[in-house]
Amino acid sequence: MEEEYQEEYQTDEDGAAGGIGNRPGRKTVIVAVALLLAGIFLAMFLAGNSGGENDGGATQKKIFPAASSKKAAAVTDGQITDSQTGGKEYNYTAPAAVDCQAQGSGDAQECIDRQIAAKSVNEKNFSACMSVKNEALRTNCMLAVARKTSNVGLCSSIGNEAAKARCISGIAAEKKDDSICGALQGEYLAGCIEEAQAFSIAADGDPTTLGQCRELKIQEFISICFSNSYINKFKGDCSLVPLDFRQDCLTRLQGGATQD
Repeated sequence: MEEEYQEEYQTDEDGAAGGIGNRPGRKTVIVAVALLLAGIFLAMFLAGNSGGENDGGATQKKIFPAASSKKAAAVTDGQITDSQTGGKEYNYTAPAAVDCQAQGSGDAQECIDRQIAAKSVNEKNFSACMSVKNEALRTNCMLAVARKTSNVGLCSSIGNEAAKARCISGIAAEKKDDSICGALQGEYLAGCIEEAQAFSIAADGDPTTLGQCRELKIQEFISICFSNSYINKFKGDCSLVPLDFRQDCLTRLQGGATQD
């Protein structure tokens, strides 16, 4: 083995010097391989830098809109629709001051309005809502304070008729007292009375008054009356409901629809 190794090694040496068969020697092969690898690494390095720059640009394009979206969400998340179009009430989660500073002039004012509204509602300060410049947000700030304090007088001072009706109806339903609806007129009065009656019937604890739900006129409140009655009067057990209403009970409590 030692002789063969020495001979092979010697042949490589000779080849490197231009010996047997003009084969390239070990040193030549090593140098060639080294140059080849160096070339490959250099190409990969240049390609990597070029790709990194492109990726960096793409990354920024992805990051910046995301950050912008988060700021926008901080301003708009939880804000309700205009009172005249209905919708859920504003949740009054105040944005951080830094979020307001990061907005453009118009967005910054809306952001500041949200801070004022949140503080006003949390402190139950109806008059402080007047400092909110955005009309829809100001109206809903007033509505939220009035509802939170169950103050019908404050509801009545809201200029927007739809918001005023929603405010008074909400208190009437909560107290299950349709006499509170007297401050309203026309269809707002009728809707307020039915809403209060629906919750009143459902909460009276008397199974024999279930049929009174059918005497209501507005479908929304008929559904509220029946669904809540099945739960409150019969503990959600439709087998305890009178036969005439049993299928309706099963349909409503399973999330289906039915004709009344």
